[in-house]
Amino acid sequence: MKKRLAIISVVLAALVIAGCSSAPKVYDPSVPLERSSTLILVGTTVMNFNDKFVGTTPSWMGHNSLGPKQMIIPAGTHTLSIYAEYPSSVGRILQIEYQPITFEFLPGHTCAIQRNSITSNDGVRITDVTELLKEFVPNSNAPDASSVEGKWKTDKDKSEYIFSGNQFVTLYNGKYQFRGFFSIQDNKVQVFSVVYYNKGKWDVYPMVGSYNLRFNGSTLARTTFSGDVLYKKVE
Repeated sequence: MKKRLAIISVVLAALVIAGCSSAPKVYDPSVPLERSSTLILVGTTVMNFNDKFVGTTPSWMGHNSLGPKQMIIPAGTHTLSIYAEYPSSVGRILQIEYQPITFEFLPGHTCAIQRNSITSNDGVRITDVTELLKEFVPNSNAPDASSVEGKWKTDKDKSEYIFSGNQFVTLYNGKYQFRGFFSIQDNKVQVFSVVYYNKGKWDVYPMVGSYNLRFNGSTLARTTFSGDVLYKKVE
């Protein structure tokens, strides 16, 4: 019974975070699911998996798909060559195949493969999104808390950020919007939106969600089309 529950939990985790109604494809049926990881391909295609060409297999092709593709692979360290497309300044599509990425895929975890930004120079990324399903509780008094740990609000609109550990959540009018990871370098807080809240669950974000916030020690600033929006820490 425990083994059966473990298998079911792996599949359900993949379905919940991807927001898909159909089961993922299984790369190697001989590997037990509890020893497997789930890939979610968002606007990208895996061309080579451990030196094996898979780029024309529909279940690996996510760059021209209407929604994320899912593939269950054996857990462990694998090397992937990934393909993505970007719009160019002259209206054409830049077709980019990136250098191989080696990544450790943990048993029972779900990883998303996404473009890093809207420009081809920034490549693609593989992110373990399993942590984004766990409880999110900021603690600014924690010994390892970052300088932005806690809740930040703005007087200009109803948006807010909550930072905890290496994760963040955005809210608007008190409702969840986006969730992902962040890093701090000098006076910049770089955020990567990986999932978004959709109909009561977190789905992998199909668009590019990477941008910077400016931090001066007391306020966070985000540049928008209508000017800077300033956030102040409230708790």
